[in-house]
Amino acid sequence: MEYKVRGSTLEFDSGARVKFEIPIDSVLAYPCEDLVIVCLEPTGVDYDNIYAIDSIGRTRWRIAAHTKVWAAGSYLGVSPGPDENSIYAFHPSGMTYTLDLRTGRVLNSLLTK
Repeated sequence: MEYKVRGSTLEFDSGARVKFEIPIDSVLAYPCEDLVIVCLEPTGVDYDNIYAIDSIGRTRWRIAAHTKVWAAGSYLGVSPGPDENSIYAFHPSGMTYTLDLRTGRVLNSLLTK
């Protein structure tokens, strides 16, 4: 699975293109799962800015928006999780979330600030 990031567009070698409304900040590729995890640039406002996109351009999941008033802001980034089936998502509130790679479901949360 090959891909390129061009500003706010993710382009796959399959010809699929996904255009976001905000520029792409970072990506993690998981070819065995046919997924690219996309984190859009943080905007400073509440925004669920992490997506899992497959190689034909379908959104498999999008991180749930934060519902706590004290936790305003978009996610700051993603990184590989503690195993091959998970990722970390970092929120400006100081929370680090462990997400299921295939579903986006929160597996664990930890205050790291």
